[in-house]
Amino acid sequence: MALYYTLPVYKSTYELIKAIYLCVHHFPKQYKYTLGNDLQYETKQLVSFIFLANSQREQRVAHLDKFENYLELVKLDIRLSFDLQCISVKKHAQLSQLLENIGKQVTGWKKSANQ
Repeated sequence: MALYYTLPVYKSTYELIKAIYLCVHHFPKQYKYTLGNDLQYETKQLVSFIFLANSQREQRVAHLDKFENYLELVKLDIRLSFDLQCISVKKHAQLSQLLENIGKQVTGWKKSANQ
């Protein structure tokens, strides 16, 4: 079993967390403590599901399912942040690319876990 922090999906998710924290810092005050806090919490939860999926082989698929659910919440919040003009077009594109990359990695991990 690999250490969770050496997994490519962990590294990509960590990059997402850093990007989200930098974005939320610049959110308007009216969204910083609502939408911004939700984004920060949801992205940190992603890391916990990576840890659990990596350490609990018998429940791996269940943890990856939860990961995918939280990833969808993050996508929704990022889209909302963009629509409310909390993030720029360039930042939205960067975050969307990270989300797509992470989603592909988790889907691949899930497929290999089901075999």
